[in-house]
Amino acid sequence: MKWKIIKFSNLNLAKLSALRRNLVNVIFCSLTASELKENLLKFQNILNMKVGENYMKRAKFYKVCSAIGIIIFSLGLYLVNSNFNISLLVELVKSLWISNIKSVLSLIFSLGLIFALFALFWSLGNEKKKYEELNYVKKFALSKLLIAIQRQKKLITEYIDLENRNELFYQYIVPICEISVEATKVIASYENLLSSWEKEMLSQLEFSAIRCINDFDINADELVKLNADEFEELFNNKKRTAPQKDDFNYFLSELKSDLEKYKEKHAEAIIEFHGLFE
Repeated sequence: MKWKIIKFSNLNLAKLSALRRNLVNVIFCSLTASELKENLLKFQNILNMKVGENYMKRAKFYKVCSAIGIIIFSLGLYLVNSNFNISLLVELVKSLWISNIKSVLSLIFSLGLIFALFALFWSLGNEKKKYEELNYVKKFALSKLLIAIQRQKKLITEYIDLENRNELFYQYIVPICEISVEATKVIASYENLLSSWEKEMLSQLEFSAIRCINDFDINADELVKLNADEFEELFNNKKRTAPQKDDFNYFLSELKSDLEKYKEKHAEAIIEFHGLFE
């Protein structure tokens, strides 16, 4: 079974990383070698459908090949025109009646270097074009989520005041409910459009939002329908019935902690998707 995993990955770090994130669904649930083979095949099909990661691969491949070509031809040009001893090389090609092998090699490497430089500039432009195309599609697909994240960015305060119920409700809880719903939709509908890191980032944002909502023991749809007075009544009821010792209240402590974690994930999402907000 280990050889099947090695054969599947081909020592590709990206594949190994993706497989590590899906151990439960691919490897741990495989009881036999045939089941593992079937699960690896299904997982390969999933990876092939990931537009967010596959769309840029060819553009990056062209760029890497061009850079390698520049290095090879530059090195060859340097060796041919330096004091490098090419007597052995001349002896090998004497039978081909090449009298000036150094000039020929210099010409070959010069032309190769020019071609590699041209290919590099073209591949950089092609990569930028592909990146802009992918970002345009992402911006359209994630528009509602991006708007919700950007809107809450203006509402988040440095200090979370749990005693100010109106501020807590309208600046945190309502936007969190909206972002939770939209993040769930995006992950379910546009998973293939996201890179692995983007999906992981949104999953963490979704999870932190759900934790804040779960502190009230009510789902997002019902929570967002409350008005300020109803929310304050719910808040006070949760605070009153929560375990408490001296000045410590379990509900307030958990809510404050979950909101702080959510703020971190929200800030990370702003940084991760900053290119899509423009």
